[in-house]
Amino acid sequence: MTTFDQLVLDAMSLKRGQMSDDDIGDKRQYEFWINNTRALLIRQDYAKNRTLSENVIQDLGCVEIETADVSECCDMTYGCSIKRTKLLLPKPVELLQNDAIMRVATIDKTSKAFSIVSYDQFIFSGNGRFNTNQIYATFRNSRIFLKSNSNTLTLKAMKYINIRGIFEDPREAKKFTRCNGTPCYTNNSDYPISNWMIEIIKKMILDTDIKIMFTLPSDPSNDSSGQDIIQQQQK
Repeated sequence: MTTFDQLVLDAMSLKRGQMSDDDIGDKRQYEFWINNTRALLIRQDYAKNRTLSENVIQDLGCVEIETADVSECCDMTYGCSIKRTKLLLPKPVELLQNDAIMRVATIDKTSKAFSIVSYDQFIFSGNGRFNTNQIYATFRNSRIFLKSNSNTLTLKAMKYINIRGIFEDPREAKKFTRCNGTPCYTNNSDYPISNWMIEIIKKMILDTDIKIMFTLPSDPSNDSSGQDIIQQQQK
């Protein structure tokens, strides 16, 4: 098991072997850099049409949902309501054409998942002859929104859902809890990363000048794969 703090300390130790303590940079810079590079490697892996590993996916446990007015305005109401997550979600990793929200469903882990769609699709979803009973989910404004055009009480009576995803800063999952009340993430939790990513990060730390290590260039190929960035950092 590898915790986030262990990764950060290892990264700082590697640079400490090359330069003085005054020159290795602040711990917060390493925290940002490791999270950012992990996200970059995940996007690169996804761009190669590889199945994303369970090692990088987090489960947010029992996520409470609430009823809100569809207007989402503080001082105005539209008169119609919608279900949404009560807490703001951690920012998901951006993949090629969607955010890395992998599964939204009831807290029954064996249940059929809801249909995750874009916000534009969400508006019109469920109007067909054969999908009226389907529950649709979309990610918007840091929340999951749910809808169904069915007259059943399934969604209306629902109080909790389960969400699985890949998040830019895995530590933000600490505000969510499992059904037994334990937090989904603590300082002692296994950091959601594959071992091969750790080795690449270590190599990049050793091979990269400290002044440019914390200023990752934009993706020149504009394909969100991160391939060009990784190649630049490994030179």
